Order: sequence, then C-alpha cells, then structure tokens
Amino acid sequence: MGSGGFMMRDFSKSRYASSGEEIYLTGQSDKSGRVYSDFGMMRIGCANCHGADGSGGMVFPDGTESADIRWKALAKEGFTEATVKRAITEGLDEKGEPLSGYMPRWTIGTQDLKDLIAYMKTL
Repeated sequence: MGSGGFMMRDFSKSRYASSGEEIYLTGQSDKSGRVYSDFGMMRIGCANCHGADGSGGMVFPDGTESADIRWKALAKEGFTEATVKRAITEGLDEKGEPLSGYMPRWTIGTQDLKDLIAYMKTL
C-alpha cells in the first residue's frame, strides 16, 4: 500500500516506446530522472490511477473514480493541450476549477511535459 492507502502498481518494463510512455507508466523520466508531485517522491505515474490505457475507473476511498484521460475523452470534456498541462501541474480542470485532491500536482520539466502530452495523445 502506498500513500493514503492506495495500492501502488508497477507498470515498469524493460523498454518504453517513448519518454512520454515511461513518464506516464512510472513517473520516471529517462531524460531528467524522477518526476515529483505534491505527494512527494513516489515511483508512480499516471497509470497508477488512470490505468495503462488511460480509461480511469480507479475507485478512491470517498467513492469517486479516476477520470478517463484518453485524449478523445479529454477533448470531449473541453480540454486542450494547454489545459491538460495545467491539470497536470496545477490540478485545475478545463474550466480552471480545482480537480480532486487525489490528483497530484506534478513538478515536471518542459520537455518531459511535452513528451507526456505527446504520449497521452496516443491513448
């Protein structure tokens, strides 16, 4: 179990198709090392809550579920590349409202964020 009672799942593999895939699956960047969140240094990536395919559905202790973050679903909700970046780094939704407290606010370099967004567009 990890922080807050969450099960930390291991999505690591020996090779990644891209830096963005590695960040998404593990929270680790081949370019800059660990990507940090306001939850501290944990070896987790987006996939821990949103699933390897981005479809979401992880149920949190309060009964809410992690969002579907496949690019098609995000676009349908009104997200743009800029607002997805803001969601990742500031925890704000497409309208500028705070996301769930379960969504970490990530400290991530510019290139790592570009790589992550490029990978998310493939989901």
